[in-house]
Amino acid sequence: PSDLTYKGLTIQELTEINKDQTIEDVYKLSPLQQGLYYHWLSSSSSFMYLEQISYRILSNDIHIDKLHEAYDKLVSRHAVLRTSFTNAYAGIPLQVVRKTASSNFFYEKVSNTLDKDEQEKYVETVKIKDREQGFDLESGSQMRLKIIEINSGEYEFIWSHHHIIMDGWCMSILINDFYQLINSIELPKPSKYSEYIKWINKVNDRDSLDYWKSYLEGYDTAVKIPYSIPTESRSYIENKEELIIEPDVYDQISKLCSQTGVTVNTFIQGVWGYLLSRYNDKEDVVFGTIVSGRPGDLRGVETMIGMFSNTIPVRITSRDETPLSLLEKIHKSGIEGNSHHYLSLGSIQSESELGMSLINHIMIFENYPVQEVIKNDVNSGQSIQDSTIEAVDFFDQSNYDFNIVILPNPDSLRIKIRYNSLKYSEEGIRRIVEHMQIMIEQFINNSDQKLTTLNYLSEKESQELVSDNNATDVDYSVSDLVSGFEDIAKSHSD
Repeated sequence: PSDLTYKGLTIQELTEINKDQTIEDVYKLSPLQQGLYYHWLSSSSSFMYLEQISYRILSNDIHIDKLHEAYDKLVSRHAVLRTSFTNAYAGIPLQVVRKTASSNFFYEKVSNTLDKDEQEKYVETVKIKDREQGFDLESGSQMRLKIIEINSGEYEFIWSHHHIIMDGWCMSILINDFYQLINSIELPKPSKYSEYIKWINKVNDRDSLDYWKSYLEGYDTAVKIPYSIPTESRSYIENKEELIIEPDVYDQISKLCSQTGVTVNTFIQGVWGYLLSRYNDKEDVVFGTIVSGRPGDLRGVETMIGMFSNTIPVRITSRDETPLSLLEKIHKSGIEGNSHHYLSLGSIQSESELGMSLINHIMIFENYPVQEVIKNDVNSGQSIQDSTIEAVDFFDQSNYDFNIVILPNPDSLRIKIRYNSLKYSEEGIRRIVEHMQIMIEQFINNSDQKLTTLNYLSEKESQELVSDNNATDVDYSVSDLVSGFEDIAKSHSD
């Protein structure tokens, strides 16, 4: 019948979509995907939200044909790697899963006439060009694997994908599957991302919108990051500053978190939230953070490949708090909001008084073990015999000019500030890093003291601000003010 529809599509629309290839599935975008798709539609040439992971393998047991075959199987295994997006049917954005799709596998051998430095420059150029290539979300697979043979037994693996199909946690699952497939190991049937879309369709959005409305009620002034540079430029030139939390300090953080029942992520949120409140001279601040977004009541979600991670606001009110009580409050708030993390940031911001101005920077706690998975799978010899792995490199770019990235290690912690050098000064960002280190130590050593007693300034900066910049004493050689005035009047009679 002419009025028959399937998932909101008429037979004519389905026929149009299916004119070239056979469709496996058609379903709506998640709220998170809708935001990313909008950004791509508005600027499809940008490599915003493109993610790239690369690593070097040293091995004499690499067989390119075998790797190509395993990658083809990986694309056949996971529906998101055969997904394209369209805005042309049913009046809503859709994702279309093809039964087959180009695997986007590429192999290249670097000329042996290049010296070592030239080879490294060439590999870096390949990475940059690959990012600049971007992805056409309306066709093909949204992932590529490029293998560059640099010398005999030395290979660079470059994985690139658009963030719309999956989050960072998924890369560890995909790479693990890839090396299992190289060994022809039979893998269990994967859970489909479409199951998550079905879950979303059953959720009552109104309850979640009401939650965020209440959570953000009364917040009407956005925070500012200090040391900004006045500019009208919309360009982005990334720079980085890094803080290493050494094992002895990290051990104290871990003990405090264990005693309080909070995570290290919550600890850093508390430190940054209070430092932000001091910078802005207000006891109520909001910043963004990335959450996994995977609903605990969805079966198989832990191993599901798809886009789940989300940016949500974190609101920290520090009035009359100690570090301990603040951390406990942040932890409790995080648990209460967990079931509402699936909503897009745009929907959440629409419930606040500030709208799109609510968040101007984010904190990212990278707890997905991509690097460990790569090293474990390759170095174990399970996949490629007699191999070793060298540096793992990551690239991704958010649409925020200031980002705090937390990278936990087994016995230490790296805090990386990635920022737009056109918007913030290098010296200023270094001061922020120094302030964070001091505030971390203050939280550890004064966990039961009022936050208002804590100081984030170093002795040197305190001396500079309080004493040096305030040195206004003048040595007057006159006996009284009147005679001194008369002397000046005579010497400057005009």
